[in-house]
Amino acid sequence: MKIIPFLRPHIGHLLYLVNRGGYAVLPHLIVLEISNRCNLRCKMCWWNFDRKEKAKDELTFEEIKKLVGEIKAFRPNITITGAEPFFRKDTAKILLYMADKRLPIRSIFTNGTLVNQESAEAIVKAGVELVQVSIDGDKDTHEKIRGVGGCYDKTIRGIKLIQSVIREKGENSKTDIRINCVISSENLHCLDSLVDLAEGLNVQLQFQHLMWLNKEQINRHEDFLRERFDFEDTTIKNFENNLQSLDLKLLEEKLRKIEQECQKRGIPLYFLQFSDKQTIKKWYTDLSFVPREYCFEPFLAARITSNGDLKFCPLIDYSYGNVKFDNFETLWKGVRAKDIRSELRRKSLFPGCIRCCKL
Repeated sequence: MKIIPFLRPHIGHLLYLVNRGGYAVLPHLIVLEISNRCNLRCKMCWWNFDRKEKAKDELTFEEIKKLVGEIKAFRPNITITGAEPFFRKDTAKILLYMADKRLPIRSIFTNGTLVNQESAEAIVKAGVELVQVSIDGDKDTHEKIRGVGGCYDKTIRGIKLIQSVIREKGENSKTDIRINCVISSENLHCLDSLVDLAEGLNVQLQFQHLMWLNKEQINRHEDFLRERFDFEDTTIKNFENNLQSLDLKLLEEKLRKIEQECQKRGIPLYFLQFSDKQTIKKWYTDLSFVPREYCFEPFLAARITSNGDLKFCPLIDYSYGNVKFDNFETLWKGVRAKDIRSELRRKSLFPGCIRCCKL
């Protein structure tokens, strides 16, 4: 059944509400992790760099072409991410190939340090709508969190490279750039410095609350997945954080100042989750509080890891199968996909889902 693309997410929501069998229409969004490698070592990152995956395990360009051939008919929105997507030498080639096949690339998530002239030109030529670049505060704070000296200047250089290509393209370019900052006790003191940076670079600004769990909640999550789906999932353990050092009063003051300054200066400001005082306090202090008690993701979106595993969530290492060996639609409509959708529909959320950025 062919479905008009803009209707697909609404049908996905409807199926969540009325369907208990785990069926889902083809996703309106596919998040593609094109690399499992990164040149930085960020303190708050949940990515497991001890995994034994090597570059040879990543989807090859030919395998990505095969995937594009399977999904281009229903034209999902594409988000490109990693680890760090520009660690690959052929990322520019991938972007241009997708654009040639008329796949809309809605966003790219990057640390910006590896963006070069070739990749900047590919971003703009491919019509990428949004480039989200991670910056955590002032230079010293950013490099302390990111774990690599000199990375701040490289990130700024990457942003300016993209902007130079945008200027050359003129009015035909539809690419926006947005700084994304993950709030933590490490950068709380200098969050407002990003207002000046965003204004100076003429880019958008976004803040993201830290995803966190305590040990008890992590154990409950791992036990549930072990008992219900018979597999060991250790990804969630990287979220353990008791947040004892986060000054909520200072955070409230900083965010209020940031909102005022952005409004005054005309800087587009976004919050990935929420910005109101009451919700922020509950998020960081009360794990019994859940902003939204249901998850639409397995009904609306697919995530393909760098080695080809088809999943619905980066934080739950449950795969429907692998696109290297099976057709995307077959896996999306398969037994494993329906099983976890049905269970999530029945449970509303799994134990470790309560601090997901999608809530």
